[in-house]
Amino acid sequence: MRFLFVLSVFFHSFSLLAQSTVTLFDVTMNDKKIGVLKATKNINGKMVTKNISSNSKTNVLALSVHVESEVYVTSENDILKTSFAYRQVNRGSENIETTVKFIAQSKYKIVKNGVVTFLNANINYSIVDLYFKEPKGINTVFSNTHGAFLNIKYVGKGDYELQLPDDKTNIFSYLNGKLMQVEAKLLVGKVIFERK
Repeated sequence: MRFLFVLSVFFHSFSLLAQSTVTLFDVTMNDKKIGVLKATKNINGKMVTKNISSNSKTNVLALSVHVESEVYVTSENDILKTSFAYRQVNRGSENIETTVKFIAQSKYKIVKNGVVTFLNANINYSIVDLYFKEPKGINTVFSNTHGAFLNIKYVGKGDYELQLPDDKTNIFSYLNGKLMQVEAKLLVGKVIFERK
């Protein structure tokens, strides 16, 4: 319930007079559609809000696996101001809830699953931005979910490899600057997010 209230306040406070773009991605696993990812960007003057939401469900070895995730980000003049991310998985211990708040120039308060840390750096580009802009010339991106910077490298032909904290990698593929596909390797197999 607290999550719904936070999202309601967060989203509605930036929705007036905003220019909005929405992009949908089909989520597939083993050539079977298991869900949809929605990427939304709202511009209201100097303020920008971005939202990535996905909901997927599949069966693996006769077990039902349901993954739901949301990331909301606000930024001003390309500086991240607030971020709220959560991931809920019905099986395993991969549930995460993370908030990030700008508190001073180059200083953020991060609360991940109740643990408070502070970051002394500017956040100009986060994983959410990967869905809206090709990361040309960028070597690190901030993970709104993990509350830390991750390495990303160009591997050729519009493809970028993102190194995750658990030694997994995701591949983001672009065509003419637009994200076309994300390949994520999970314990249960490979999941593809493909632009509609």
